[in-house]
Amino acid sequence: MLKKDLNQNGRVVFLDNIRYLIVLLVVVLHVAVAYSGMMPHWPVNDNNSVLFDIFLGICDISLMPAMFFIAGYFVLKSIRKTGASRFILSKVIRLGIPWLVGVILFQPIHCYIYYSSRGMNGVDIWAIVFRELKTALSVHVGFASSPVEFNHYHFWFISLLLLFCIVFALCYKLKHLFFKCSKSTNNRILLSFSMLCILTIIAVVIMLKVITLTLGDKYTLGWLKITPILQFQPIKLPIYIASFSLGTYACSKEWFTDGYCPGHPFLWGVFSIMLFVINLFLYMSLLKEYSLLLASVLACVRIIMVYTVLLLLISFGVRYWNKASYIGKSLTENSYNIYLVHMVFALVIPFLLLNLDISIYLKFLIGTSLSIILSYIVSRYLIKTGLNLFLGSMGACSLIATAPNDSVIKRLRKS
Repeated sequence: MLKKDLNQNGRVVFLDNIRYLIVLLVVVLHVAVAYSGMMPHWPVNDNNSVLFDIFLGICDISLMPAMFFIAGYFVLKSIRKTGASRFILSKVIRLGIPWLVGVILFQPIHCYIYYSSRGMNGVDIWAIVFRELKTALSVHVGFASSPVEFNHYHFWFISLLLLFCIVFALCYKLKHLFFKCSKSTNNRILLSFSMLCILTIIAVVIMLKVITLTLGDKYTLGWLKITPILQFQPIKLPIYIASFSLGTYACSKEWFTDGYCPGHPFLWGVFSIMLFVINLFLYMSLLKEYSLLLASVLACVRIIMVYTVLLLLISFGVRYWNKASYIGKSLTENSYNIYLVHMVFALVIPFLLLNLDISIYLKFLIGTSLSIILSYIVSRYLIKTGLNLFLGSMGACSLIATAPNDSVIKRLRKS
C-alpha cells in the first residue's frame, strides 16, 4: 500500500509534495527579502528585522539544492519514457521558452520598482531597459555589478536546470554504466550521501580559494553572468551539480520507493538546527574580519547542512507525507507556473505596502498571503487554461492539415 502511495501515475508523491512546499517557501523568501538587511540592493527595501535575516539564511542554504535533487530524480524517469532527443526538445520548450519570455518581460517591472521605491521618479526607465536588453544580446562573461543591469532574476534556476538537462541527455548514452535500475540498502544511501558531501566540500573549498586569491573576497558570493544564457553563483555550482546528480542516481537505484529512508526526521532536524547555529556563529565572525580559513570552515558546515536538510525533508516525506490530497495535487500541477510568475507579486505587493505605517511583520503576512494566492490563481486559471487552449488549437490545426476534409468533420463532430 505504501509503495502505491509513493508512486501514483509514475510520480513519487512525497517528492511532488516537497517540491511544491519548496516553491511556496521560495515565494515567502522573495517577499521576506524586502524586510531583511542582507540585500539592500533588492528592488523593495523596507524597514528590516533580524528575524528575516535568519529566515533568509536558512532558505539560502537549503531550498535550491533540494529543488535540483528533485529535478534530477524526475529527469531520469522522463528521459526513459521519451528518449534523449525528444527529452531535450521538451525541456527546451518547457524551460527555455518561459525563461526567454520571463527575463524580457520582467526587466521593466524590476527597474520601475527599484527606482520608484527609492523616490527616483525622474529616471528614464525604458531607456535603461532597452539599453540593458541590447547589452544582453552580446556575449559577455563577468560578475553582476549593478542592481538594474540585465538580470535573470529567479529565472536563473530555469536556465541552469535546462543546461543540466541537456548535459544529462547527452551523457545518457552511458546509461548501461550509470543508470541501471537496481535497489540500494539504507546503508548504501547514507554512504552515497556522505561520499558526495565530501566531494562537494572539496570542490567548493577549491572554488572559494581560487575566487578569493584571484578576484578578492567580495566576489565569493557574486553572481557570474554568461550573457545572455546563464547566471549563477560559482561558489554554489558544485552543490547544485552534486544535488542534481544525486537525484538521478537515487532514481536509478530506486531509493525511497520502498518507503524507507535512513535516519529519522527528528534526528536530521536536530542535526540541521545545530549546524545552522554553528553556521550563524561562523558567519557573524566572518563579517567582522574575513579569513579564507574561516570561510572554508563555514562552507563545509553549510554543505553538510544541505544534505542533512535534504535527508530531513525526504525522511519526513516518506514517513508522513506520501499521500496525494486534492490541494496537494493542485499545487503540484501548478508549482512550476507559480515559480515562474510569483516574483511579480513578491515585488509589487511589498512595493504597494512600502509607505503604509504598519508593522513590517503585518506587511510580510499580507505580502506572503497575496503573493501565494495570486500566483496560484494566475497559474491555474490563466496560464494553464491558456496553454490548454493553445495546445488544443494546435492539435485541431494539425488534424485539419493532415486529414481529408470529410474525415475531419466527422472527428470534430465526435469530439
